[in-house]
Amino acid sequence: MWKMKNIISFLLIFASIIAAQNNTSKSGEDLPQAKTITLLSPNGGETWKLGSTHTIRWSSTEVQFVRIDLSTNAGTNWTNIIASTPASVGQYDWTLSSNLYNPTTEARIRVYDVTNGTIIDQSVANFTISQLDVNSPTAANKLQVFDNYSISWTASSDINTIKIEYTTDGGIIWNNISASEAATASPFTWNVPDAPSSTVQIRLTDLNNSVNVAYSDTFSIASLTLTSPNGGEDWFSGETHAITWNSTNVTNVKIEYSSDNGLTWNTIENAYDAAGGTYAWTVPYTPSNEVYVRLSDASYSNVDDVADNKFTISSLRVDSPNGGEGWTIGSSQTITWTSNITDNVKIELSTDSGVSFSNVLVASVPGTDGSSTITVPDVGTIFGRIKISSLTDPNKFDISDADFSIGKITLTSPAGGENWQASTIHNITWTSSGVAVVAIEYTTDGTTWNTITPATSASTGSYSWSIPASLSGNSVKVRVRDANTGTSILDESNSFTISGLKLTSPTGGEAWKSGSTHNITWTASTSINNITIQYSTDNGTTWNNIATGVAATDATYSWAIPAGLSSSTMRIRIVNEDDTNIYSINSQYFRIGNVALSSPNGGETLLAGGTHNITWTATSSVSYVRLQYSTNGGTSFINIANAVDATLGSYTWNIPDVTT
Repeated sequence: MWKMKNIISFLLIFASIIAAQNNTSKSGEDLPQAKTITLLSPNGGETWKLGSTHTIRWSSTEVQFVRIDLSTNAGTNWTNIIASTPASVGQYDWTLSSNLYNPTTEARIRVYDVTNGTIIDQSVANFTISQLDVNSPTAANKLQVFDNYSISWTASSDINTIKIEYTTDGGIIWNNISASEAATASPFTWNVPDAPSSTVQIRLTDLNNSVNVAYSDTFSIASLTLTSPNGGEDWFSGETHAITWNSTNVTNVKIEYSSDNGLTWNTIENAYDAAGGTYAWTVPYTPSNEVYVRLSDASYSNVDDVADNKFTISSLRVDSPNGGEGWTIGSSQTITWTSNITDNVKIELSTDSGVSFSNVLVASVPGTDGSSTITVPDVGTIFGRIKISSLTDPNKFDISDADFSIGKITLTSPAGGENWQASTIHNITWTSSGVAVVAIEYTTDGTTWNTITPATSASTGSYSWSIPASLSGNSVKVRVRDANTGTSILDESNSFTISGLKLTSPTGGEAWKSGSTHNITWTASTSINNITIQYSTDNGTTWNNIATGVAATDATYSWAIPAGLSSSTMRIRIVNEDDTNIYSINSQYFRIGNVALSSPNGGETLLAGGTHNITWTATSSVSYVRLQYSTNGGTSFINIANAVDATLGSYTWNIPDVTT
């Protein structure tokens, strides 16, 4: 037993010596190092703010690439930050985007070998991811001094109390808004200071952790103060008044007014240069005692100011006559106006387009009446205007916008009762005052008026009317009116008659044979009953009846011309027996006469190649005769001589060498 124990001990000692010798023999050679990763930061207790960038740091050996994860619940669950980054760099800049991460007080980071997840290290303790952001104001805001504005922010639960400050110089000097405000108190009402600037910022600071600081966008503060009208003024429509203001950090202003106590607003200017501080406003016709003016930054409507109190726009407007009307001298006319003034007013008339007002129509009438009826004076003019003015304040007045006419037309012919013939010319006559141009019209039914002339000078007093051939009636009227004012100034005749009676044959130039029969023809309107038909042999100097009591509707009469009748200046006339002033005559004369051949007159034998005296008798209406002969019983004729003096009664004929 002893021997065995000693042998075992010896063997163990020997093995130890061998091992020691082996180790000693390798002491100069490189042995492989173990892989290690040590997370340096964050390692617990830090506060990192959402939206900021922080550096994750580590040390490592024998590791090529590492993966970095985040836990927001003290290591229970992990989300990847980056899947692979070189381990030798030893750091990674991590941006805590608020779109990807949420605030937490249980944040941890772990870093491990991409190829061997057992080579790992993580934060020893929790650190905090905090959030503190200014939500408003933003760069889009321009605030008005002295306005209350809500500053809003987002703060994570780890933040308890914040300080609120502002700067107007880009961050050189910070001014206190609230030295201590609960982080949960968002929004905070800020009374904007009188500090206009275009480089304003808000700063929020976590009072328990100065790392947590938040800044707003750069925004603006502006000042805009309306100085006039600011309440109590009384401005008159049509006057020009200055709207004035003071402004800082405002480029253009929008100018508006309300006449209904601010319920609705009317734009005066959309974008007017603010630098001048004044605008010349022509006060509109909006009578009201509840008027306000409002100014606002043309680009930022919240920067505005309204008059402190309402003011009054006093108005007086002539409604009628306001231009283009026509008043007849001596007629009754009503002048109307609209006004909110309580004074008595005076009404005057100008006849020179408002240069002077020498005619007082109404000396005094309450302005609230709104109308006054007057008798138009005898002052003819085409340049009339009405002026209505306050008796208390003559500067409050209004004048007709344009000229109107005062005049009179008296139609003198036709007056009524006349009987005029269609296709004849009659003078329409009148007298006028205050009228430059007249239009003349007629009617046959008292309703529809037809134009004779649309415009002719009124001063001529006369117009020659060619009555249409088709016009007839016993209720015809003519009117003469002022062409410039419609039917306001006019005169019209009483009813008269226009009859249609026209001779259609003979018209003139014809040659009718004494003792022959010819038709006399005509047209007549239904208003004509019977006619007398006459002839004249002396071109209308004297007349002889052909027939009387001929029905006008017959339209034709067969006249057996007397055998002894002869004239080269014949005329025919048809006369309305009910009114001899209505008649028609052929426009040119014609001839009636006779030629009687004495020799040869039948039965004679004439020698060919010889001569023969051709003889005849002719009435005085025949000046010349034409001589012809026929060899075929009168079927055709051959000229012997043209235009032989009829009074000669004889012509020597050299008989041609023909046998018949």
